Amino acid sequence: MRGVEMKSPESSPVPSSQEMSRGDFLTLATGVGLSFLLGFKAGASKRFAEPNSVPIPSHIPLSEKKKSLEKTPEQKLQEQVRKKVAEEAQKIFEINDYNHLIEACERVKSYSESVEKYSSQYGIDPKVMYAIIFTESKGKTDAISSAGAAGLCQITTIAAKELGLEINPENDFRLDPVKSIEATAKLLQKYQSGNYNYSVDQAISSYNFGPTSMNRLIIEHEQLFPKEKNSNYPKIYFDLQSKPDFSGYDYLFNEIGDEGANYYFCVLAADEILNSKPEEIKVASDKFM
Repeated sequence: MRGVEMKSPESSPVPSSQEMSRGDFLTLATGVGLSFLLGFKAGASKRFAEPNSVPIPSHIPLSEKKKSLEKTPEQKLQEQVRKKVAEEAQKIFEINDYNHLIEACERVKSYSESVEKYSSQYGIDPKVMYAIIFTESKGKTDAISSAGAAGLCQITTIAAKELGLEINPENDFRLDPVKSIEATAKLLQKYQSGNYNYSVDQAISSYNFGPTSMNRLIIEHEQLFPKEKNSNYPKIYFDLQSKPDFSGYDYLFNEIGDEGANYYFCVLAADEILNSKPEEIKVASDKFM
């Protein structure tokens, strides 16, 4: 196997590290529009304004001006995430033309009844569900990966057994879109509660590479940064990326690999595309195809 109300950058307050660790970071990572994210113009809309771009009054002393321009750790992390999401969005546009992306968005959204039903039932943000479906299969119910994952949400045989989805010569219930959507919502709920108690971003990443790997990453991160407890996945990702000589880096980028390491950011990119207007998708498609 291989989100949250989005706000414009000018209206999105920067959350604290503690707030971001539990999933509020998802609201800040995207929701800025494809033109802002990918660096092109798509009309004069305040939605695409640079955050923190209000001019500083001339009477403010130079030292105070410099201080006011200094970014907080949370703002720096936000910028890192947006850059990474932009990279993943560009990859999507480089291998999918405009028509394919529009069709994919329409297919994904056609499952709104089941997505809304099971998102509500299991307490999962429907935006996360739509973005996972887009990332996994582009809304194709018969999608089967080279690793044997199948269906809308690309559920593996191991996960299917765990979730009670029957697979036999006559039927593969992973290919049933309703059952696939319910199983995915159920699994995400499991990751965000009980013994796991993951943040939203950790749960999304675990959907791809599993909770065993997520637990290992959390341990590796806390060993390198003992003061950074309960860090969200983006913080873990960029902190480990900055330490290439340590085992945590090797585990994330070599053992888990790029696909798994970048999965969360790819899901955020999918959410951005799903919530963009066709003309925005067209401009991005023309730019990168």
